Amino acid sequence: MSLLAVITGPSVEPVTVDEVKTSTHVSHSAEDALILSWVKAARRLAEEYQWRAYITQTLELSFDKFPTIPIELPRAPLQSLTSIKYTDYEGTETTLYETGNTDMFIVDTAGDPGRVDLAYGESWPSVTLLSLSPVKVRFVAGYGDSADDVPDNVKDAIMMYCGWRYENRSTESGTVPSSFYDILRHDRGSLGS
Repeated sequence: MSLLAVITGPSVEPVTVDEVKTSTHVSHSAEDALILSWVKAARRLAEEYQWRAYITQTLELSFDKFPTIPIELPRAPLQSLTSIKYTDYEGTETTLYETGNTDMFIVDTAGDPGRVDLAYGESWPSVTLLSLSPVKVRFVAGYGDSADDVPDNVKDAIMMYCGWRYENRSTESGTVPSSFYDILRHDRGSLGS
């Protein structure tokens, strides 16, 4: 079993509150916090659907045992691998990889998804691991640090989602319009296919 956690989220969103307000013809600031929450929700939903990270963020993938190699990192594009650590049954944490130390692992940042493999002749240590989430793979993913780095179709989907939320505040069904997914489908990462 593996779990994905956001360690450091994106510093900006792919679209701004002002862009959404222009699109939805909102001229007041009373709902800025609400609109920002819609932007964040849309971005997270789109990232999960496409198996991508849009703005640079640090993520951590945890495993209950040493994972099968190669490890496919579930958010593309992969910018870099930060660390691989494990904790043994006594609670001692050991670092197998830190940025710059490439002796034990090979990192593929060009793949979709990014991958990590053991170097030739290397293997996982023979240790008894802590029972829950002892292996942690931390990495940085995203198109870049700016909204300008994010593909336009992603921005379009986020804007459409926010417009839909604005027009359907009392909707109980909670069903996101299929057009949101249609806009994102052609750039969906291989893990989401």
